[in-house]
Amino acid sequence: MHDLNSKGVAQEFNAYDVSLVLGGPATDNSRRFSIPIGGQSFDNQPFDGLLGRDVLNLCNLGWRGPGQTLRIDYE
Repeated sequence: MHDLNSKGVAQEFNAYDVSLVLGGPATDNSRRFSIPIGGQSFDNQPFDGLLGRDVLNLCNLGWRGPGQTLRIDYE
């Protein structure tokens, strides 16, 4: 796999199938994604993972600056 830091050299990572639920606890009104992820390390990074456009393309994002909150609505 090529990632942001691989500099054109393919890297090997473990792959995992995970579920992501938007809209609170899993109900008929929530949106569930089953997606494969790569298990690369994010050592020395200020985050634990990244959401890609495959998920974000189904969502509307809103940033509320004064409260520093992010709202994700899904279609």
